[in-house]
Amino acid sequence: MKIGVTCGAGLAVLVAATLAAGCEQRQDPGSHPDPAPQPSASPPSTSNPEPPAPVTSYEPAPREFDHAAMQDAVHQILTEYHQIDDLGTVICPPGKPVEVGLKFHCTATIAGEKKQVPITVTSDEGDYRVGAPQ
Repeated sequence: MKIGVTCGAGLAVLVAATLAAGCEQRQDPGSHPDPAPQPSASPPSTSNPEPPAPVTSYEPAPREFDHAAMQDAVHQILTEYHQIDDLGTVICPPGKPVEVGLKFHCTATIAGEKKQVPITVTSDEGDYRVGAPQ
């Protein structure tokens, strides 16, 4: 609703709600009163209501070494770095987590004998140290 305010000199000013002291309030002849808002019992409906997104939290599964890839890498390191001749199969245990400081063993067959090869995890990125067979 627009309100006209007339102050002493006949100046008409449109204002929303505030009136100056000593002024007379009157409705602008060209305006219509705004209808009063009607209370509503329920929120407006939408054509495609979407359910709220579920909030979940989870612990990511710990990363594990690919034991087949590790077996190949350990075989290569034993052959090239430790210069082991007559190296047979290398078997590393499956399911070992990538955790800094974790120690475990792979088993290498060298000249027909099974030897333990110490493995020490050195980083969260999956780096590890391969020790000399024992």
